[in-house]
Amino acid sequence: MSDIRKRKSGQTSSKSEKVKSSDKSAESTSNLLVKTLIFSAIAIAFVLFSPVEITFSYKKPLILQHFQSQSEVTLSPVHEPVQSSPEPLKTGVIEENQPYPVPEFTPIDFVPLNGEEEKSFDLYKAARTVSPEDVFVDPKAQPWHKFDVKSYIDAGRIKNKNDAYKTAAFNQLVSDDVPMDREIPDTRLGTCNSVVWPREGLPTTSVIITFHNELRSTLLRTIISVIRRTPSNILKEIVLVDDASSDPNVGRELIKINKVKLILNRKREGLIRARIRAAMIATGDTFTFLDSHVEVNQDWIQPLMQRIKENPRMVVAPIIDVINKDNFQYIGADAFLTGGVSWAMVFRWDWLSRHEMETMDHTVGLKSPTIAGGLFSVGKAWFHELGEYDDQMDIWGGENIEFSFRVWQCGGEMEIMPCSRVGHVFRDDHPYDFGKKGSNHVFVKNNNRFVHTWMDEYSTFYYGTRPNARSILPGDLSVRRHFKEKLQCKGFDWYVKNVYSRQHMPERDSIAWGHAKRGEHCLTVFPLKNPQPGIYGKLGGGNCNQGINNPSFQDMDKQSLVLKKDTGLFQQPTKVLHDGKEVYENKCFGSIDKPPKDGSKIVLADCVDENDHQRWVYHSVNLKLDAYQDLCLDAFQMGNFRLKKCANKDSQQFLFEMLNI
Repeated sequence: MSDIRKRKSGQTSSKSEKVKSSDKSAESTSNLLVKTLIFSAIAIAFVLFSPVEITFSYKKPLILQHFQSQSEVTLSPVHEPVQSSPEPLKTGVIEENQPYPVPEFTPIDFVPLNGEEEKSFDLYKAARTVSPEDVFVDPKAQPWHKFDVKSYIDAGRIKNKNDAYKTAAFNQLVSDDVPMDREIPDTRLGTCNSVVWPREGLPTTSVIITFHNELRSTLLRTIISVIRRTPSNILKEIVLVDDASSDPNVGRELIKINKVKLILNRKREGLIRARIRAAMIATGDTFTFLDSHVEVNQDWIQPLMQRIKENPRMVVAPIIDVINKDNFQYIGADAFLTGGVSWAMVFRWDWLSRHEMETMDHTVGLKSPTIAGGLFSVGKAWFHELGEYDDQMDIWGGENIEFSFRVWQCGGEMEIMPCSRVGHVFRDDHPYDFGKKGSNHVFVKNNNRFVHTWMDEYSTFYYGTRPNARSILPGDLSVRRHFKEKLQCKGFDWYVKNVYSRQHMPERDSIAWGHAKRGEHCLTVFPLKNPQPGIYGKLGGGNCNQGINNPSFQDMDKQSLVLKKDTGLFQQPTKVLHDGKEVYENKCFGSIDKPPKDGSKIVLADCVDENDHQRWVYHSVNLKLDAYQDLCLDAFQMGNFRLKKCANKDSQQFLFEMLNI
């Protein structure tokens, strides 16, 4: 019997109106606006705010700095003002705009069967209903180079250099002085530079940028880079969503720039619901979502649009370059990575195999099981058919993994386009609030929602890594499951076998698997200075979820470990080539000395069943050799672990990602 429940007939819905173009709207209201503007002017408000700071570590993706300019960022003066500063507006009051013609929203054919489902459906509809009074377009908008850059930036400058990182967790003093229209290095590799990308016949795109208390300089530089480096016939509009920033003028003043629209959230919604709201009014053939502190590179949009033109169900992302948070230097990122995810549902970057790197064509997209989520393009029709985002996920976190699973399982594909480059300012902390329950609660609840919706029986592996996550309820999932049933989406077993086959599957006969952590570091395989036959590396400690920058070791997941229950073998699944096909073979950790002794190095070698120096037991938090109970794995040096006499000390305590004891 089908899992799809029968809904009541007779559900009424009205037809959606087509969105009128901003030019037509401007023409119909221009006379009234001219009269109104005589009596009122837009102002720059000096609103000083101190956002709530949280303690949260945000890790940037694995980046190889293969390109780095020789000099530091050159600071040059910004444009001189072309108009006088207007009077300040009252916070949240913008009077001169007429209502924007928002299209009528038609909800899905869903009939709630109980109170919880009715509440979910109400939230679904509310997240997709945009009031015309919250959308702002300036009919007198001008080209960006006529915008009063100096006055706009000066309105947000800080006087105390000690506050440089306070607002945005990156260096505001430097950012405010970097030219808004600066040139950045072309970081594309391979044949990308020789390709003449088409500028005609491609889909149009609405660039959607959401922000909350963003720096004026990073936001404006994002917008100007998009306008300057995107063919005008492709760029339909830039839709800004101000997610209840302390100073509404940061976004409000930017609608003076051609093609810029603004949605003003009266209360904090978070990135997820803010993007949904933008998608409700955006008019492009495609949506291109960007973070609010990026700079797009040369010919960035054409590879993305070309791929969607070829396959309307394709979701495409650029290579994400790095903009240094301290000096704003633009640094090229490695192109040999695709998006992945750990069993803890944490996004990570996965290396391509050595064979894939050697045969890579940079003009062809890389199939990616997941995407980072901050920067990507998707067809408008496909995004709506998929159900946009899960509106009951809060702020941000996990939405990119959920969206990735949904795209693949429901008939779409994801690729990273190596010839498309966008720089992003990565920071260590986020200077804004995640609500009363904190960031951890938000992340876990968001994860739980998509784990219960998309992962089927594989959710066991997620809860094996995060047993405490069971205490946070995901909430009603009926609306999300409705989309899953309606689109006849495949199960998660299909995803791991056909999309993410490089992800190592935990084995049921294992005591422990995944990462083994000691403090902030994970057990990691390092290459030997003097390689020996049959030995593949030595055991040490490295940053979790990051690989080692060494080409000879890029075929391994250097932190994926397994401790077998029956044999006691402590193994690492290692990718090798057999007849041109990648397969996993288990290699084993053991003492390099036979017999083992105090001070012996631990190496990764071929597994030998009769070797007692490769058999381990996991006692509480200690890894001991089974036949030598007085010898324990000891992290006496970060890059070089050894066997030492067992003792009650931190250097001998390791916690596995998943346990089955």
